[in-house]
Amino acid sequence: MKSVYYAVVFEWITDCILRHVDVQNGIRLTISIFSLFFVGVILFYLDEKRNLMQKIFLCVSFFIIRWLSLEIFTELGFYERDFVFNFKLFRESIPAIVAEYVVSTIVEYGLALLLLFFSIKLLLKTYKNKQEDLSWKELIMLLIPCISIFLATRIIYSYYMLWFDGIENGSIKANIPGNMYRILFCIMAYLTLCVTLYFYQSIKANKEIEYANRVLAKQIEDSKKYVGQIETVYQQMRALRHDTGNHMAVMKGLLETEKYQELRDYLGNWEETYKNIVPSAKTGNAVTDIAISEFVDRFADNGITLKTSLKYPSNVAVNPFEMCVVLTNAIQNAYEASLSVNEPYVEITSVERENVYIISIKNKSDKKAQIDEEGIPISIKNDDGHGFGVRNIREIARKYNGDIEIKQFSENDGLWFVLNIMFVG
Repeated sequence: MKSVYYAVVFEWITDCILRHVDVQNGIRLTISIFSLFFVGVILFYLDEKRNLMQKIFLCVSFFIIRWLSLEIFTELGFYERDFVFNFKLFRESIPAIVAEYVVSTIVEYGLALLLLFFSIKLLLKTYKNKQEDLSWKELIMLLIPCISIFLATRIIYSYYMLWFDGIENGSIKANIPGNMYRILFCIMAYLTLCVTLYFYQSIKANKEIEYANRVLAKQIEDSKKYVGQIETVYQQMRALRHDTGNHMAVMKGLLETEKYQELRDYLGNWEETYKNIVPSAKTGNAVTDIAISEFVDRFADNGITLKTSLKYPSNVAVNPFEMCVVLTNAIQNAYEASLSVNEPYVEITSVERENVYIISIKNKSDKKAQIDEEGIPISIKNDDGHGFGVRNIREIARKYNGDIEIKQFSENDGLWFVLNIMFVG
């Protein structure tokens, strides 16, 4: 909010300069363009240096929408002025003219403000990608219609200034007339912005669907891989059990001949073979055992402490493959967040009470995550499909009449991020 206040103050000062200081049109245009981009830069630096391109586009869009809102009712005000001057009272009575001017100005600016309010609400509702980083190509694509409209506003402004100069020097006697083409231009310009955002949203939505399909395909492949690993483990366990008699005979022989060192080595090798076969995670479900065990070595190799006491639910009928999607997405996010943290730590716990089952993934974080309007953490990664992991988790939780909860808090040992996932059977 502090960044917004600074930006508002800067824009207000700039607007006062342009309105009340007599400057050349070229300088006025330069200041106008500079102010739009500088407001975006202010918001960028005071808002953790996020989304510079997005902020510039939104600032330019706000300027265009604000101008269009004022211009529409300014043009309608010209028609209203010409209409009231048809009455003798307003042509001859100065108090009546002043009263008409005050009332019309209040109504004009009030309606313009109302239109601006609903326009911004519509923009916030329809433009769902405003939290994401824009590329240079996307920024240029979105700015081209805005720049065209902006240049047209300068042309209309120059037209007004020439008319006012003509009135001052006496070459023009009449007031500025209303012009239906200027009103139509404002309406078409407004529709141009809406259509541009609509098609941009459609392109982004199609890309997200494409990315979601790729993610789904990868998760299906991962599930198949886990099932294949389970089959391998079962075969190795059967082979180990089949050879148990032979192992016992060998160890008995070593014990009877008092070859204790050879016996210790043999037991050590047997234990190592057993550890390599049996998954390190023990959740009570073979699929999730394999899924979590895959992360154990990865965490250990990167010096991340992983503590898990997860137990598969017994009273809540959750599909093992959907549980696998939930756990792998959540643990992957915790893993990535832990890579940039001193003394990283991840804890996975679960609790089950009657028909309610809750998983909690807790990890240390280097900074507080930004949460978007949908309650999804905003990823700092620039690749496509950010936030799909948490979205998939939430979709699966809601399928089982549950939901997710995100908590962030600070303790003496640092900042913590907690993701709670609830399933209701």
